[in-house]
Amino acid sequence: MTVDTMLVVALGVVTGAAISAVKWSDTRFNKDEVENNERGYAPDRPLPQKEGVLIPDTDAPHTQLGLRSGRRGRYRQAREFDKDGKPLRDINFTDHSRPHEHTKPHQHPREENPTGGTRTREAGEPLPGWQYE
Repeated sequence: MTVDTMLVVALGVVTGAAISAVKWSDTRFNKDEVENNERGYAPDRPLPQKEGVLIPDTDAPHTQLGLRSGRRGRYRQAREFDKDGKPLRDINFTDHSRPHEHTKPHQHPREENPTGGTRTREAGEPLPGWQYE
């Protein structure tokens, strides 16, 4: 077992008709557990899209969590939307077994398409604020 750990700030929300409790906590996870999705959370669904159009869950800024299938198995993915329902970035919690090309995790910013239509997905880049080893 490795002694490398990451600090993960977890937000626990209990909901009913309204938010009844919000709890912040500092939790330490073993780095390998986080990378292998043993303790990380993502619903068992792909991120919503229809005919290549990314579908937001609501008309407020938010993040979707899901799983994506790749050549080497499934991995966790997040997608962030702004208040207008435009995708801002995708975050992949894997290096796709290509550590020389991607950090783990990494982001793919979404930029305006100069010809209109669906925003473009840019090349992978390190996630700002993430402490890489």
